[in-house]
Amino acid sequence: MKGKILAIIALLSLTTFIYAQNVGMDFGINFFKPSDPNFQTKNGSVFVIRWNIDQDISFGIVNETTNLLLGAIAGTLTATGISVQKSVVKNVAVGLNLCTATARIGAAVDTNPLIDIYGIVTLLSTKGDKVTGSLFTTISARFMEAPNVSPSGTLNGYNLTLGVSIGF
Repeated sequence: MKGKILAIIALLSLTTFIYAQNVGMDFGINFFKPSDPNFQTKNGSVFVIRWNIDQDISFGIVNETTNLLLGAIAGTLTATGISVQKSVVKNVAVGLNLCTATARIGAAVDTNPLIDIYGIVTLLSTKGDKVTGSLFTTISARFMEAPNVSPSGTLNGYNLTLGVSIGF
């Protein structure tokens, strides 16, 4: 059974690479504001390798590292997962990040699923013969259980990103 599942995943991956119109990278600086008032808004970085499946849908691998500050205790939130994005109208898209995240504050650690539901707006874009580029902003609603790290038991909140995208 595991062999069949791996074969299907490999076939889908191969199909994605063959039919992908382009591959791109997104890099951005994010500002995360947990809904728990004990946390302060902190910044971090996000990196995505993205495959455009067609003109409207893209699939990506996302990696994020964000600083956390609970009172005077510093920590980090690291997340790795998949991203699916769908264009709605020109320069506007919606998406979903499904990640595994680890939050560390002092000696406390939580590793749980993290979900971002986001909207993205392209502020500026350009296109050459073989390369495209854009400046974008993303706002996302973030959901993560964190009973060991957060006094409220969650790291729910919102995340604002300003980034650049380069496509090949």
